[in-house]
Amino acid sequence: MINLKLMPPTPKFNFQMLPGTRQDTGMRCIVATLGFDPANVLRPLLTIGTQPGDKLILVTSSLGGSYERERTRKAIHEIEAITGKKPIVLGYRATIEDLPELTRSLARECDKAEELIALLSGGLRPLILLTLSAAMIAWKHLSRNVKIVSTREDGLATLEMEPHHFSPPELSEKEAKVLQTLAAHNGEMRRRDLVKHLMREWGTSHVVVYKRLNNLERKELIRIEGNRVKLLPLGRAILEATHLDS
Repeated sequence: MINLKLMPPTPKFNFQMLPGTRQDTGMRCIVATLGFDPANVLRPLLTIGTQPGDKLILVTSSLGGSYERERTRKAIHEIEAITGKKPIVLGYRATIEDLPELTRSLARECDKAEELIALLSGGLRPLILLTLSAAMIAWKHLSRNVKIVSTREDGLATLEMEPHHFSPPELSEKEAKVLQTLAAHNGEMRRRDLVKHLMREWGTSHVVVYKRLNNLERKELIRIEGNRVKLLPLGRAILEATHLDS
């Protein structure tokens, strides 16, 4: 699901994260885009936490002269010094021709990882788009759990998304009706009331209605919590686009 975390600013980094900031659930492959400012990598790392088994990959630009290369080198050194991890550094021009090589590198380096996390807060914008594309391919074709993370430059908020948010599912007419009904009730209804309403609307049984609701929940368009059904942000966004198209 889309998750926006608000947090106080972090003027100084204190990486007391190893071990135990998070429950160790297996090795993760953390891929971060890097420009000249190491804070754009360190902030989201502070948010997600790390474990000794995690692998850190930095995607940087191979363009520029000696001045740009030295700034990048210093940023990499600072990240390594603060995190205690020696990152794998990949340099690209950030053109579409680099996509196959970056995807191949991620597939190779993240082969044993249970999850791939793309931290897209620093670096050139084309580099961010290139890494996002490679992460999407990894999610779709390499059977990897993928999370997309981006942090504001002031560190006040972190946005976490999943690949399916960038490739929203198609809706049937009846699935769209469920979303419309929830939206008409401020995005939330009692489950019993919603089911009864849809049974009358469709002239069908509660079994068919629940099947539709469960499908929508699997697509992360709605959430069923006890006796309540809530419309999620992705579902609301798709509904808005459907209205524009009609």
